[in-house]
Amino acid sequence: MAAGSLPVVHPLRLTHTEFIDKLKTGDEKFTGEIGMKAANLLSTLGKGGYFQKASAAWIIRKLELFPGRQCRHPLQRSWELAQFKDKYDSGEIGYFFIPEVAGAENNGPNTSITAGLAYAFNKETFDAETKRFFKFVVEHYNQAAFDVGGYLSPMNGDLPSNVFKLAKDFSLDLEAVAKGGVSWDDKLDPASNEVVGSTANELALGLITPEEFAEKVDKAIGRNAPSFFKDQK
Repeated sequence: MAAGSLPVVHPLRLTHTEFIDKLKTGDEKFTGEIGMKAANLLSTLGKGGYFQKASAAWIIRKLELFPGRQCRHPLQRSWELAQFKDKYDSGEIGYFFIPEVAGAENNGPNTSITAGLAYAFNKETFDAETKRFFKFVVEHYNQAAFDVGGYLSPMNGDLPSNVFKLAKDFSLDLEAVAKGGVSWDDKLDPASNEVVGSTANELALGLITPEEFAEKVDKAIGRNAPSFFKDQK
């Protein structure tokens, strides 16, 4: 499980984008009720031993360790599904989305969906051949993504006819999600986003308290957000 992503989960499930839209400019505080619930959840999971004391290489190693039951709940990306298809078929592993927060109004989605492909072209050099090539990419990407890479394409389109069961089930569940998620990387100013990620790891490892985590986040946003968002308010 990735500690850096956990502060997002509780606010996302409760408010969708409302909390982060206000937090990023300092109009909402992480030391407030929702923020502290998120911080306390991360702290509780850390104390429960749900996080590995490891480097970024852990993101790669967990793909090897999870199927062998040597770790729990890896951060799952759609392009990794093929590595779990056999154990899914045999019933050894499964997946779940974000549970509801008990006793609260859950206004956000049960998963964070962030996907897409960005392309940019120079108007001066976008000739007929480039246009033909791009058209070919768009029309064939879905099938090629699955056949060559073994992953689901972020583009709209039908599932490949030869898709394996895990990818099919996962895709159908995603289609039922009414609201898309949101990446805090795209919302916060870069400097504050770095603080959230690094201090979340500190909190998960028990190096700081939930209160200290929330205060560090609020201070970082108070320091960085005004100049970053000055033309957007």
